[in-house]
Amino acid sequence: MPKIGIAIVGFIIGLFVGTGGFVWLWVEFHPPSSEIWTSTIEMQLENGAVIPVGSEFTVDQYMSEGFVRLELAINVEEEFTGRFKKRMEQVRGLTIPYWVRQ
Repeated sequence: MPKIGIAIVGFIIGLFVGTGGFVWLWVEFHPPSSEIWTSTIEMQLENGAVIPVGSEFTVDQYMSEGFVRLELAINVEEEFTGRFKKRMEQVRGLTIPYWVRQ
């Protein structure tokens, strides 16, 4: 194998080892974190639902349009799942936004 070929193979192996090491170090020493917001006032949504004081949300995304999208997880016991009207949408990652109106 010519010297240039050995150099290219060595470079590629070094690139993979270096990249893999960097990714491992990043994952190991930079655990993910979440920004949590706690409501200090009772908030009414545009559909009439009320979010009580002390509710906690995680920040999903700061939007360039000047608002912040927060996430709220709602857990439903299996015995109550039959009380929902359900449908499927052919959209991956669908978000249904509700706006806080004061």
